[in-house]
Amino acid sequence: MRFLTNEDVSSLLDGRIVLEALRTGYAEYRAGLAAQIPRADLIAPATTGTYRLGVMAGISRAFDIGVVRIKSDVVNWQADREEKHSIEAGLFSGTVVAFRVSDGAPMAIVQDGVLQHLRVAAAAALGTEMLCPRSMKAMAILGSGGMARAVSEMLGHLGLVPASIRLYSPNPAHRDSFAVELEARHPSTRVERANDPEHAVRGAGLILTATNSTAPTVDPEWLKSGAHVTAVSRREVGVALREAADFLACLGPTSYPAESVPGMTRTRGGYGAFMAMTAAERERLPEVQRSDVDDEHHLMIEGVPWAQRPEGYRTVLTAVGTQGVQFAAVVGALVAAADRAGVGKEIPDELFLHDVRN
Repeated sequence: MRFLTNEDVSSLLDGRIVLEALRTGYAEYRAGLAAQIPRADLIAPATTGTYRLGVMAGISRAFDIGVVRIKSDVVNWQADREEKHSIEAGLFSGTVVAFRVSDGAPMAIVQDGVLQHLRVAAAAALGTEMLCPRSMKAMAILGSGGMARAVSEMLGHLGLVPASIRLYSPNPAHRDSFAVELEARHPSTRVERANDPEHAVRGAGLILTATNSTAPTVDPEWLKSGAHVTAVSRREVGVALREAADFLACLGPTSYPAESVPGMTRTRGGYGAFMAMTAAERERLPEVQRSDVDDEHHLMIEGVPWAQRPEGYRTVLTAVGTQGVQFAAVVGALVAAADRAGVGKEIPDELFLHDVRN
């Protein structure tokens, strides 16, 4: 059994490794050789917000691995933001536990912070590659945090960074530091600092929105004909954008169909949850939006329904779903790399094995 920190993950994985792992995982998934248990949450009141325990799992036969990802958050929903922590602001608790499929042996425990950015970013980039117009000359990026930076880097690996980028963030200091990073990574690309999201989006052929906003970030009135939008969460995609899209997709199944599971409730963001809450406590939760319903085209399962992208189509990808498959493939590649490099802290297998039938 090996324990891998976020620093270990950073040293072992790069964008190309993660992209290749996901291509393998998705090929397996389409062939029925990978499987997942979608995300489900358990929710209860916390001292300073709402407690949310999220669980998802996946299996990849190619990597001979089964994983369970567990995250423990105290969530506070503000007017247009979701803030979360564990114990105190700036601390987070998320772990992936991995087992070997061929003999059931415990393999690894992995901190999930860097993994989360890598797998979301790579999956979003692969979905964008399938949908975005190849003739685009300008790209808009809304957001300047870790997820926006990770997705833009993955897009670069796939050759999807055009000659011009317009970057917007409500935090000018973060926007400017991200702009410097983009200019260094893509010296032939012009990077413009936008002062508002509309200026960033208008005229762009590809729009990436990667923020922690709980409100829609893109007004469909800003989109030119033939534009593509990739959003990293359903919270950023409003009803107006959904209705304006000629084609609406997500990566695949996101959560359980809450309406058909006894005792489960759909929550903001589209995830099914079981709640240990009174009726009054539930009233304080954010209202579920039309955009929280998983009714999009499942891109990584069904593919694109055309041989060539239709002229003038406005497409929207919400880069959610298939989380269990993603974690299985990426952690599979990670553990293999850790074994080769001898990286990580060894933990005795005996701590995770016993002789009492369970």
